[in-house]
Amino acid sequence: MQKHHTYLACALVSLSAAVPSTRAALTFEFNYLPGSGFLDESFGAARQAALHQAANIFGSYFTAYSANLTFTVGEETVPTALASANSPLAGSPLSSGLYNTVVQEKILTGWDDNGAAADGFINWNFSFDWNLGPVNAPEATGQPNLIPTALHELTHTLGFGLIADADVVNFAVWSGLLTNRFGTPLFALSPEERASTIVGGSSLDGEGNLVPSLNGVYFAGENAVTQNGDLVPIYSPSQFVDGSSLSHLDVLATGIQNMMDPFSLNPENEPLGYSALEIAMLKDLGYTQINSSAIPEPAQAGVLAGLVTLCLAVLPRRRARA
Repeated sequence: MQKHHTYLACALVSLSAAVPSTRAALTFEFNYLPGSGFLDESFGAARQAALHQAANIFGSYFTAYSANLTFTVGEETVPTALASANSPLAGSPLSSGLYNTVVQEKILTGWDDNGAAADGFINWNFSFDWNLGPVNAPEATGQPNLIPTALHELTHTLGFGLIADADVVNFAVWSGLLTNRFGTPLFALSPEERASTIVGGSSLDGEGNLVPSLNGVYFAGENAVTQNGDLVPIYSPSQFVDGSSLSHLDVLATGIQNMMDPFSLNPENEPLGYSALEIAMLKDLGYTQINSSAIPEPAQAGVLAGLVTLCLAVLPRRRARA
C-alpha cells in the first residue's frame, strides 16, 4: 500500500491568511511508494518536511493559478543520478500539434487529463547523503541539497525540458522552442543536421576541461530571447546524456549557475529560486502569469513560518497508477 500525503503550499496559505484576497493556490499530493526513503523511520519525516518546503517555494510562483497536483514518489534506480522527474504528455495536442504535460495542462487550463492517475513522478536516490536544511549550511559541504533539487525536479514536470513521449511519437511544447545556433527549429533541420546539432554544444573532456562550442541546441522562446539578448544555450554535449541533454540550461556555455542546470558549479550555494531567464522561459511555456519572485513580503514571513506545520495533512487517498 502506498502512503499518501496531501499538502497545501504553505507560502500560498500565508498570503491568503495575511491578505483577504482571491489568490489561487496549487495543492500537492505526494504519494510515497513502499520502500521510499521518504518513509524511512529515522529520516523520513525530515525528508518530507524538506520536500514540502520545496513545494512552498515552487507554489508561491504560481499564485495566479489553481490546481491540485498529484505526484508518485519512488526510488531513483540510476546509481549516479540524484533524482529524476516526469509528467506524461496530455492526451490532446495544442493547435501547434505539440503537447502540454499533464501537470502543465492542469495548471494552465484546469483540465485533469488523466483522472485518478498521478500527474507526475519523482524518483529520489537516497544512497547520497542529502543536506535537508539551508543550502549554504556549514555542515552541508559536499552534500547535495534536497530543497533546490526538488525545485529542479518539480520544474521539469511543468514541461521544462520534457521532449516527447516514451515512444518519441508525440512532442512536448518545449521541443517546438528548440533551434540550432542560427534559430532554425530542430524540426526543420534534416535528420543529419539535427543529429549533429543535438551533440554540438559545449562539453567537458575526460580530464574535466571545458571544450567550448557554439554548434549545439538553443531555446528560442520570445520572452527568453528578450531577457537573454540572444538565443539561450541548452545543454547538448558531444556525448548525448539521456535525461540531461536537451532538457537543461547549458551552464558550460554560460558559466552562470541557474536552478535548471544539469549539474551544480557550486553545490554549497545552489540557487533556491528561478532566475529572471528561467522565469522568461516558463512564460514561453505558457505560464504567462508566473510571479517574478517567490520571496514573501516581510509582513508575511512570520505567518509563513508559523503555518508550515499546519499545512500538513495525512489523508487516505486513491491509489495512484505507477
